[in-house]
Amino acid sequence: MPLLPRLTVAAALTAALAPAAVLAQATECSIDLYKPAQLATAVLQIQGAAQNPEGEDAAKALRTAAGILTDDRRFASNPIGLAYARAQVYILWLHQDPAPESMTERDLNFGRDRERQIDLVHAADSLLSIVERAAPECESDVDRWRQSKPWNTRISEAYRLLGEGDLDGAEAMAKEAFRLDRRSPFVYNAFAQVAARRNNADEMMTQLDKAIELASKDTSLAETVLQLKTQYAQSLQSVAMAESDVAVRNQKLTRAARLYIEVGNADPAGADGPAYFSAATDIAMLTQDQALMDEFIQPLLEDPSVYPDLTLLIAAETSRLLNKNDNAMALYRSSLEKNPNIRDANFFLAYMLIEAKKPAEAMPLLDKLKTLDPGNPDNLMMQTLAARQVAETEREPRKRAELIRGVEAVMREESAMQQRVQINRFERRVEGAVISGSVENRGRAAKAFTLEFSFLDLEGNVVETVSATTPSADPKATVE
Repeated sequence: MPLLPRLTVAAALTAALAPAAVLAQATECSIDLYKPAQLATAVLQIQGAAQNPEGEDAAKALRTAAGILTDDRRFASNPIGLAYARAQVYILWLHQDPAPESMTERDLNFGRDRERQIDLVHAADSLLSIVERAAPECESDVDRWRQSKPWNTRISEAYRLLGEGDLDGAEAMAKEAFRLDRRSPFVYNAFAQVAARRNNADEMMTQLDKAIELASKDTSLAETVLQLKTQYAQSLQSVAMAESDVAVRNQKLTRAARLYIEVGNADPAGADGPAYFSAATDIAMLTQDQALMDEFIQPLLEDPSVYPDLTLLIAAETSRLLNKNDNAMALYRSSLEKNPNIRDANFFLAYMLIEAKKPAEAMPLLDKLKTLDPGNPDNLMMQTLAARQVAETEREPRKRAELIRGVEAVMREESAMQQRVQINRFERRVEGAVISGSVENRGRAAKAFTLEFSFLDLEGNVVETVSATTPSADPKATVE
C-alpha cells in the first residue's frame, strides 16, 4: 500500500488564506456603527482606508478616524460600536506595508498619553473580544477582521518558519496569529507541528484535536478536516506503538483505526482509500479487535459498488485470514467484478473453491491465472487439484480417463517449469507502480532469469511492458 499522505503546509492553508474582506458587516450583526453621528463620520474614514489600506492616504484617514474616536464621552450611548470602530483602526494599521507592530498614541492620534506605546495586535484583540462578548451574533463579521491580512501574514510566516526548521520563530508567529484569531484550525495545526518536532506527543495530540474540532465546523474545510484526521491517526498510531501498557496501546490504536476508517469512508473511491483501510485492518489484526474488523468489512459486504478493487481485496484477504470464508469469497468476487486481472483474487478464490469441492467454478479462475502469472508453477498445481476433483466425480470411464490424462499433462507442464516467480510486493501509485519478488531456479544449472512484466488497465489492455534480469541463481536457490 502507498504511504498515507501527511498534512502539508500548502494543503492546510489552501482553504483559508485567501485575502479576507474587511468592509462588509454581516446583516445579522446588531452593532450599529452609525450612531451617534460622530461614530458614523469615523466609520466613513475607516471604510475609505479599507478600500486601499496601504499608503499615506489610508494613514491619514485612520488618524482622522482615531481623533474622532478618542473621547469616550461622545459615545456613551454606543460603547460597543466605539470598541468595534477602534479595533478596525488598529487592524487597518496592521495592513500597512511595512506594518508596524506598535505605535505611540501620538502617531495613532488616539488618547492623551501621547508617548504611550500601543501593541496593535493586542489592542485589536482586546477590543474585538469585547465586541464578541457583547454581540455573539456578530461572530462572522468580526472574523472578517480577525482573519484579514495581518492574520494571513502571521500564520503564513509561521508555516514558512516551520518549513525552515525555526521552531521558536514559528511558535512566536503562530502565537501572534492566535491573538488575532483563536478559532482558526490552522493556528492549532501550527502549534501541533511545533510540538511534534519537539517530540512532545501529548501537546501535539491536544493541538490536533482542537484543530479538527474547529475545522469540522466549517463545511468549506471538509478536505482539510480529512487531512487533519489522517495526521492525527498517524500520530496516534505512532504514539501508541511506543506504549508499554498493552491496554493503553490498544485503546489508542483502536481510535487511530476508526479515524482511518472514517477518512476512508469519506471518499471510498478516492486514490488513498485503500491505504486508509489497509492501515485500519493492520491495526485490527494486531489488536485482534473483531468489532473493529466488522466496522471495516460489513459495509463492503452490504454495498461493494462504492469501493475500489483494492479495498475489496484488502477486506477479502482479512476475512480469509480470519477463516471467514464466505465473506472472503464474496469480497474476492466483488473485487474481480471491478478488476478481473487481480492475481491474488483469482488465486485465493480458486483455492477456496477447490477446498469447498467446487472445481468447476475454480477452472475459469485458474485459466485466467495461467495468463496473468505464467511463471508460477503453483497455478498449475492448483489446476491439477481442480482437475482431479472433477475426474473423481466423473462416472463415465472414458471421460474419466480423458480427464486423468489432462491432469497428468498439467503435472508434466508444472514439473518442466524452470523457475518459480513469486511477487511479494505490488503497489499502484498515482504515477507508475512498485513491484518486487523472487525467482527460484528449479533447473539443474545456475542461470539468470529475464522476466517481462505487462501492466494492464481494468479492461485488460497492456499499458506498459518492462523487463528485469535477476542475478545468477544456483539450482534450487532463490534470488530477489
